[in-house]
Amino acid sequence: MKMLLAFFTMISLLASYPVFSADLGVDVEIKEPEDGAVFHQRNVSIYCIATSCCGDRLVYWEWKWIWNNGSYNESGKLDFLTKYEFYINISLYPDWNIIEVKVKSNRGLVASDEITIYYDGPLAIADGPYEGKAGEEIKFYGSAYGGKKPYTWKWDFGDGACAYEKMLPIHISRKETIRLSSL
Repeated sequence: MKMLLAFFTMISLLASYPVFSADLGVDVEIKEPEDGAVFHQRNVSIYCIATSCCGDRLVYWEWKWIWNNGSYNESGKLDFLTKYEFYINISLYPDWNIIEVKVKSNRGLVASDEITIYYDGPLAIADGPYEGKAGEEIKFYGSAYGGKKPYTWKWDFGDGACAYEKMLPIHISRKETIRLSSL
């Protein structure tokens, strides 16, 4: 009788908990960067962690990178691991880039994750606006990051004059007017 009571107690306990999906034994997550991130440099590293539990082991991984007019993928076997950390190093294409990762277990379970990240090209910052009187020297400060190095610099002072120095160009305006300089 005690055994029968213990059996029914166990059944009622199991019934009170949600049913677990078999997919809970395998997981993969893209940790960095976050979905929707925007980059101004092309080279990025995607950091991923795959795990398995409950007697299941990771035996296969793959990733796929999709962009506007193409795709690339890699895959490989894993040696019955419970945890696998990996990086995907890519050079982004303009606009959107989708990264998909997938792992499989020895029991045939599959887990996947996906992010979309964006490449918006190099960024130049002119740190303006700048003001000054006619005939007065104005120093300009700026910076750039992303894109391919070495950079070429062109400062447009808005009055037909340009400078090609990397940093700190000096300009003397001949007329009193407000000008927006661009880098």
